[in-house]
Amino acid sequence: MAIYLAPWRTYLEKALHKNRSQTFSRYFQLATVNNQGYPTNRTVVFRGFLTDSNSLKIITDIRSEKFAHLQNNPQAEICWYFAKTREQFRIRGKIDLITEVDKI
Repeated sequence: MAIYLAPWRTYLEKALHKNRSQTFSRYFQLATVNNQGYPTNRTVVFRGFLTDSNSLKIITDIRSEKFAHLQNNPQAEICWYFAKTREQFRIRGKIDLITEVDKI
C-alpha cells in the first residue's frame, strides 16, 4: 500500500535541509485556542515526522497549557519561517495527541 505524502512536505523538507546550518530553523510557532476561544501562540521544537506520514512531531509535557488547549480543541496552526531562504510555511489542521511513547 502506497503512503500519500502531501506536496508541502517535500518543500518543507527541502527548506529544513537548506537551513540546517541555523539551529533555530528547527523552531516554529504553534497557535492553539484556549478555553475562552482566544488564540494562544508559543514556540515549539520540530522533532521530525512520524514515520510514513505528513504528521509533524513535537514533544510537550501533559501538564502544559498547550496540551490542555488541544484536549479541548485539537485545531491548531503553525507558522514556520526560515531566515536563510526567506521561506514561510503556514499549516493548519487537527493535532493528534499521543501520550504513549510506544505509539510514536
